[in-house]
Amino acid sequence: MYLLDTNIISARINGNEKIISKFDETISARKAVSMSGVSHYEIKRGLLATNATRKLRDFEVLRQEIEMLFLDTEAVFEKAAEIHVDLKRRGRPIPDADILIAATALTRNLVLVSDDSHFQWIEALTVENWLRGRFSSDSESLPHRPAEVEHYFVWQGVCNPRIQEQI
Repeated sequence: MYLLDTNIISARINGNEKIISKFDETISARKAVSMSGVSHYEIKRGLLATNATRKLRDFEVLRQEIEMLFLDTEAVFEKAAEIHVDLKRRGRPIPDADILIAATALTRNLVLVSDDSHFQWIEALTVENWLRGRFSSDSESLPHRPAEVEHYFVWQGVCNPRIQEQI
């Protein structure tokens, strides 16, 4: 039912009370919670790079509680390609990792839980934000004016060199 984005998993590992509470509530209600193999990679590489041993242990415990979804079907890659082309044509590129995460959610009919507003640009994707309480119908959180979009990607580029190539 839910696919957690990397930033939500990170918030959970970092002890964010809102995320912990919503996660526990969701698990108690017996709703399925999963993560993409892409998010697993992003989290693991970050924790290993910073030698965050306690958080690595916390991540491994969390991994036992939720299912990991792999990029194991052609449908995910087909959908990812469609998303990429659509966003590029509209002048709203996002990182490939996020495209693959969104494609995973769409092909499996899952709700994506994320704090990234750029997922709102992907048609038919249902998004919930457990950190801010915003959902896919809340378009006021999106950067609409060109200056805001440029600022968003400049900031993202500081954190992700691949985005620097796109701006």
